[in-house]
Amino acid sequence: MTFSAQIKEAIAEKHLLSHPFYQAWTEGKLTQEQLQEYAVQYKPFVEAFPRFVSALHSNCEDAGARAEILENLMDEEGKTGRSDPHPQLWNDFITGLGAKDHGNYNEAALATKEAFLTFCKSSYEEGLCALYSYEYQTPAISKTKVEGLKKFYGLTDERTFEFFKVHEVADIYHSQTCEKLIDAIPADKQAAALAAAKDAAQSLWNFLSEAYGSDQMKIAC
Repeated sequence: MTFSAQIKEAIAEKHLLSHPFYQAWTEGKLTQEQLQEYAVQYKPFVEAFPRFVSALHSNCEDAGARAEILENLMDEEGKTGRSDPHPQLWNDFITGLGAKDHGNYNEAALATKEAFLTFCKSSYEEGLCALYSYEYQTPAISKTKVEGLKKFYGLTDERTFEFFKVHEVADIYHSQTCEKLIDAIPADKQAAALAAAKDAAQSLWNFLSEAYGSDQMKIAC
C-alpha cells in the first residue's frame, strides 16, 4: 500500500461528508442563518490557506517538488488565471448568502487555522500530509455543497458557488500532486507525517462539530 493510501485509510472515519453537519446540508435541514454563520466561521481558515501553502513551499528542499507546490500557491492567490484569489471567492460566498463578517470567530475555527499553520511550518512532510487530508476530500465535498445549495436553499447566482466550482476541479490535481510527493516521503519521516494528517483531519471535524452543536447553529431537524 502506498503511503498516500495509508493516510486515506487512517482518516477515513473523519471524512467530512460523513459529518452530521454536512449531511444536514445535503438534506436541506440547515437554516439560512446557520449557513451564514458557518460561512463566516470558516473564513479565517480560507484566508490563511495561501499561508499554509507558502510555509510548505518554504520548507521544501527539492526544486521539482517546490515547483509543484508553487503552482498550488499561485492558484490560491489567483495568479494562474484560472480564478480570482480563493479567499475572495469565499467572500463572494458569504455575500451571496447575505451574511456579514462579524469577526467573532469561535475557538474551533481559530484552532483549525492554527493547527494547519503549525503543521506547515513544522516540516515539509507534516505540512504536505496535513494539506492532503483536506485537499483530497474537497472535490467531492464541493460538488455536494453546490447541489445542496441549489436544491434546498434557493441560491441561483453562480458567483456564490464559484469557490466550490473551482475546488471541484483544482483540488483533484492538487491532491494528485500531493499523492506523488507523499509517496516519496522517506520511511523515517512517515510516522510524524501520518500523525499530522490525522490531527489535521480531526481539527476539521472539530470545527464542524462546534458548528453543529453551538447555540447559534442547532440543526433544524
